[in-house]
Amino acid sequence: MTPAGVSSGPSQEILLTPSRLYKWSLALPVLVPAALSPLALGWRTAPEPVQWVLQVFVLSLVYGGVPYLILVGALAWWMRGKGEREIRRALWLAPLLLLPIFWICLWAYLLWTSWPELRTSDLWGSLELSGYVIVLGYVYVLLATLLVALFTGARRSTRRR
Repeated sequence: MTPAGVSSGPSQEILLTPSRLYKWSLALPVLVPAALSPLALGWRTAPEPVQWVLQVFVLSLVYGGVPYLILVGALAWWMRGKGEREIRRALWLAPLLLLPIFWICLWAYLLWTSWPELRTSDLWGSLELSGYVIVLGYVYVLLATLLVALFTGARRSTRRR
């Protein structure tokens, strides 16, 4: 007899489905910068390339945190009941879907903080950050895809034994 809520069946298989892993991977763009932020406190002593990477990841959470949470909320709602293939496609589109949300949030912030002296250079400068949004977005998508492949590949290899 098993305790209430605990299955005696193949629970690991159920927990590690690719769809679930993809859904949990949506937390990576928050978890990675949060995990790197303590290192960022000492980044002035690190070599310059390491400083730059730490700054990019930590500042990605500062600048992109709110827009990303909006996107994740929408994706999480949309993903309910979807299959692995549909979720994987959505994740590959996610960095592009984040751009308009990022622009709206950043421009609203710029309007709020610099009104009435808003300069067009501020708006165009914010477009420069779009490259970071795209590149980091696809870094996280690749990381998620790699993690799903590792977990599901390991699960498949143990199932064959």
